[in-house]
Amino acid sequence: MKTDVAELQLLYRAISASNNGITISDMRRAGRPLIFVNQAFTQMTGYSSEESLDRNCRFLQGSDTGQPGIQVLRDAIAAGGEATVLLRNYRKTGEPFCNELSISPVRDDSGTLTHYIGVQHDVSVREAAASEIRSLNLRQTEQALEMQVKNEALEAFSNSASHDLRAPLASIQGFASMLGRDVSLANSVRAKYYLSRINANTLHMSELIEALLNLGKTAAGTLNLVSCNVSAMATNLLASYAAGNPARVVKVRVQEGLFVMADRPLFERVMENLLSNAWKFTSKTGDAFIEVGSEIDQDGGVVLYVKDNGAGFDMAEADKLFAEFSRLHPTTEFEGTGIGLALVRRVLQRHGGAIWAHSKPEEGSTFFFRLPGSRDDAAPTS
Repeated sequence: MKTDVAELQLLYRAISASNNGITISDMRRAGRPLIFVNQAFTQMTGYSSEESLDRNCRFLQGSDTGQPGIQVLRDAIAAGGEATVLLRNYRKTGEPFCNELSISPVRDDSGTLTHYIGVQHDVSVREAAASEIRSLNLRQTEQALEMQVKNEALEAFSNSASHDLRAPLASIQGFASMLGRDVSLANSVRAKYYLSRINANTLHMSELIEALLNLGKTAAGTLNLVSCNVSAMATNLLASYAAGNPARVVKVRVQEGLFVMADRPLFERVMENLLSNAWKFTSKTGDAFIEVGSEIDQDGGVVLYVKDNGAGFDMAEADKLFAEFSRLHPTTEFEGTGIGLALVRRVLQRHGGAIWAHSKPEEGSTFFFRLPGSRDDAAPTS
């Protein structure tokens, strides 16, 4: 089909006005020089059309000729085919930029290759962002590997320390047991008292070792997030406490429809510690009650809570609440290791959550906590 002059002028104006850099190389001439560059090309490179024409386009790479993309272009041209590559080109100022170049062959009516058209995009911003993402991913991978090594070392140390500490404890318990069977001490009130204290303290030491191991495990491993039914978990735990303490009467209320996205074994430790504390600290309270529920915060998010009317504590000491081995009540009043709430906070923080508390002495405590993905099917949805 014959093309008239008006159509050729329109085609020329369209190519010249394109936002993409467009070049045409003459494959019939020595050196395959450029015979056309549009305005977008001159703006991209800083070279005027006069400075670019009659030169091979590889002048944009200068001496940087070892790039993989250059060999891909050579192979494509040798085969008379198409190619798209990323090249590091240089503007007239010497500033490098990342050029995404696509080349396409042009043939005459006989099929002879006569020209190549190049379409060019400055993708420096895109590639810089991609490089930053790759760097971030690499750093995250390195940090994850470093954390894995630390966790493995911590676990190895914990297991070793546990073994080394439990061995002398077992020996102490064994000798205390033999002393208790000694005929000469059988009727000694003082000896029996001393032995009871030895047994009580070795038992407490065993509990501390186990608590420390559990605390260490909360920082190790990969989180496996699943939907956890908080309501069912709380109901089952409170029922087990009631079954183990049939003499106690505790009023409980568990809101239905409470869910979180969490690592189930770790989150079970959260609920076990919070509810066992509520059960323990209401043991000296008449008309004891424990409540598990939720409320909507000022940002519209769901906050879960465990509430009791037990011993409570002074908020002036709240900063000690989640610290390891920190106790707000003496062991003679309420037993425990001082590890439970530290474990709770560590688990919630690993999930990207948080915990805080409100309390008054002799008026009970409320522990609030939030996790990403918390859901309350019964909450109002205004």
